[in-house]
Amino acid sequence: MVNVAFIEQAEYECFAEPWDERAIRSVTDDACGICVCMTGIGYALGKFVIDEAELYRIAVLPGQRRRGSGRKILGEFIEECRSKGVKTVFLEVRSKNGDAIALYEQSGFSRVGMRKNYYPDDDAVIYSLSL
Repeated sequence: MVNVAFIEQAEYECFAEPWDERAIRSVTDDACGICVCMTGIGYALGKFVIDEAELYRIAVLPGQRRRGSGRKILGEFIEECRSKGVKTVFLEVRSKNGDAIALYEQSGFSRVGMRKNYYPDDDAVIYSLSL
């Protein structure tokens, strides 16, 4: 069972524009949803369709950062994708989010595109990972 309350609280601790319970459940209650939740540490949320997945959110609580937690959560998300037959994982990240970009690139993701002005104050960089 997914700890939606933990994910919702983490959203408020980690993001300027947090998802509410309804948005979280739109992923966790969907048969195509992928959720890796490490209560007290962080989580990753995404969805898959046939052989492609998209990582929507990944969060590590502030007190758990710089301990390899993000890499562990991302690794578990990737393994969950593999178990569902996913061949490619996509994600978008703010171009100014250097820590996240470093995590994705060190995890084997490749930059495949950019969406100019995707966010009100930033561009989105699109990454993919072939499994």
